[in-house]
Amino acid sequence: MMNALEQLVDQINPWRERLLLKGLAKINEQDIQEVNQFIMAARQLDMNFLIQLLERIEAQGRAYVRSSRADIADVTESYFYLCQYMEFINKDASSIIE
Repeated sequence: MMNALEQLVDQINPWRERLLLKGLAKINEQDIQEVNQFIMAARQLDMNFLIQLLERIEAQGRAYVRSSRADIADVTESYFYLCQYMEFINKDASSIIE
């Protein structure tokens, strides 16, 4: 499971860095599709909390992309919750490997 978890982390981390660098307000359909892939991978690992975080980003991001009335603040909040959780996973994985 750790190898699969490491692979998922290695997929999510570049995505979140890229999204931050381009600006959260520029989230697009391709970004949302990548989140869907992360959700499927997290389901295979039975990582329910990560699934919830990703589903929230997917729903809010999709609403923002499709509607000019949607608020980027919701996407931003969910994005930073995901970042915090990913940092926790990174630290936890590092301590297990050591």
